[in-house]
Amino acid sequence: TALPANNPGQSILAPAYSPLLSIYLHTNYFALQEITTDEAILPYRGGTDWGDNGIYIELHKHTYNSRTANVRNTWNPLVQALSRCVTAINELPTVNDPNKNVYLAEAIGMRAFYNMQLFDLYGLVFKKDDPGAPSEILRGEQALNYLIDEFKKAEPNLRTRSEVGHGRITKGAVWGLLARLYLNGAVYRD
Repeated sequence: TALPANNPGQSILAPAYSPLLSIYLHTNYFALQEITTDEAILPYRGGTDWGDNGIYIELHKHTYNSRTANVRNTWNPLVQALSRCVTAINELPTVNDPNKNVYLAEAIGMRAFYNMQLFDLYGLVFKKDDPGAPSEILRGEQALNYLIDEFKKAEPNLRTRSEVGHGRITKGAVWGLLARLYLNGAVYRD
């Protein structure tokens, strides 16, 4: 369900959701999570179409770096999404909108979600509240605790899926993401 029309907060919050499509293209997040393992392979079939200049072989062999298209094309939308969340978090308290507390909780929850993806992929989290200030980079247990705190901060003002529909962060989504953090906590701390 789209954000409700004619609410001032929606135009502030909507950009925080828009990078999701770019992040979850099969050539981005999926490729980094699956092609780099033995869970999925993209076999070379000869000719010029299936090889994609060796980018999936590079991922599978772990010979990629920061210039690799799949890495860059996942990193860029994630940090762009964080920026949009920080902007929303700073602007939402100033609007006259009866849903602004829900929208603010969603922005906080989405910032934690995008940071969780960065943490899982790259081992770091960006802590940033002021758009004009530099980010603080967190790793390991400090990053894990920050993510847990952010999700817990967002959860009380979030709605359920039956209240907001599909495509928005909800209480249930936060509970699932917290469960994932708790289950993987030992790996993230080390």
